[in-house]
Amino acid sequence: MTRAVRESIRPVSYVRKDLVMKKIVTGLVTGLKWAAAASLAGMMFLTCADVIMRAAGRPVTGALELVGFLAVVVVAGALPFTHVTNGHAAVDMIIRRLPARARGSVDFFTSLVGVALFIVVAWECYLYGQTMQTSGEVSMTLGFPMYVIVYATAAGFLALALTSVMDVITAFRKAAAR
Repeated sequence: MTRAVRESIRPVSYVRKDLVMKKIVTGLVTGLKWAAAASLAGMMFLTCADVIMRAAGRPVTGALELVGFLAVVVVAGALPFTHVTNGHAAVDMIIRRLPARARGSVDFFTSLVGVALFIVVAWECYLYGQTMQTSGEVSMTLGFPMYVIVYATAAGFLALALTSVMDVITAFRKAAAR
């Protein structure tokens, strides 16, 4: 057996698995962040173009629909990044007075509930997207398939669930620390 084969069979440590998962989640969150940023820029340019074209008597057809779709992509793409960077509002006046181990336990359980919630939301979005795809539902003005936007929302919540899984692991380690 060659050395490369032996090393590939060797069990990977938990630390390495955590690093691999963190790298995958970070890549996913970064991709969604850039998709959200591009969508936000698209909303801005489309709105400006519509205002200018409307003043010239030739409004952009479907601008309102497109801006709405892009807004969904902005929110779905920004949620995981906001979670990772702790950019959301948190009320922890009572929790921060607890000992470190108790804070870890509270973080563990709240993160676990968050993972469950985000997985359910992602799954329901996916099912709703399938229903829309099967029915062939499209937007009124442009005829754009609506399921694409619903699937994008499901992907955003799935990424949010994965970032919360990382929080569960971190919180478990804090709670289990002596």
